[in-house]
Amino acid sequence: MRTPSAAVVTRRQALQQLGLTAVGLGVAACAPAATPTRPTGPASAAAPSPAPAARQVANVRIALPVKTLSFAPVFIADAMKYFEQEAIDADLQVMQGNAITIAALLGGDVQFHVWGANDVFTAVERDLSLLTVAGLTRQFTTSIAGRAEFLQERGITAQSSLKAKLDALKDARVGVNSIAAIQTQALKYMLGKQGLDPSSDVDFVAVGAGGPMNAALRRGHVDAVIAATPFPEMAEREGLATIFLRLADEVPVFKNWAAGTLAGQRQWIESNADVTQRVCRAIGRACNLLTSDWQASSAALKSAFSETEPELVELAIGSMKGAFSADARMTEEQWSNAAEVFRFAGVMDTVPPLAEGTFWTNRYLAGGPRA
Repeated sequence: MRTPSAAVVTRRQALQQLGLTAVGLGVAACAPAATPTRPTGPASAAAPSPAPAARQVANVRIALPVKTLSFAPVFIADAMKYFEQEAIDADLQVMQGNAITIAALLGGDVQFHVWGANDVFTAVERDLSLLTVAGLTRQFTTSIAGRAEFLQERGITAQSSLKAKLDALKDARVGVNSIAAIQTQALKYMLGKQGLDPSSDVDFVAVGAGGPMNAALRRGHVDAVIAATPFPEMAEREGLATIFLRLADEVPVFKNWAAGTLAGQRQWIESNADVTQRVCRAIGRACNLLTSDWQASSAALKSAFSETEPELVELAIGSMKGAFSADARMTEEQWSNAAEVFRFAGVMDTVPPLAEGTFWTNRYLAGGPRA
């Protein structure tokens, strides 16, 4: 296990590399890892494969665009030594956004990276030869929180109907991490389905996440915010806002969703199938632990997120119960739901083929494909 390290690619380099791939130029395969061997068959995600000490240790670098509890299975697999038990020396590298993590992956600086469905579809549209091999979360763990004055004025509580909650956002100032953020697109989808015009009925205000978002609430610059866990919980804990809409609880399309996933370059994955299977098995075990053993999961995450107040970690992860993918498995329905939202929000022009084995696969998970 290694301590998560800083980015190894600059933002300028990232944008340059993404610009090249956007016009269809190929990129060399990733740097080599341990000598690969083909998988000999499926193994349970509940336990490591036999005799890991007899295998050559593989050095694997995994890039994450941000350190967030939405990617909890990766940190659990590290903290619980699941990677180590699979003879994987995992180096978690927390970077500054998906542009940099994708560039690091394409440039061979890392073997895997974690991303969301919107970035997956963008990569498919650009014909990047990437393959998603494991699911981390299967629900869209995002909430909307409003200032007390706003909720009182609009007569909204957590018990109000979904229709009333969305109608209450008309003419409101809603704080988002960025205008291009996945949460922004999700809210546009909900508003549009409600018959509102997302481009004119709501004022989206880019305020950033965490501290800046809380500052915007405190100063009254926004009426409400939409953000991924744990940011709404942070605002609520500080008394700045009250969560009144949890998307995965109330909006059907977000209950079964391709949220955080793990991907790599297709060529590297196919050439290092055994290493990929071992990485996926470790993450699958972590997903299962998050579902079956709350106490052990919570303790591991408090250690991994030592810079965050333990009570906040417990609060945030508690709101995500049921959100983690069993065995890190994905389904076609999850990708279909995500595609519906992004197509409606104008993020993508056409929906690509969504079947297992296209841009995503369960092949490297315990038991193989079952979509």
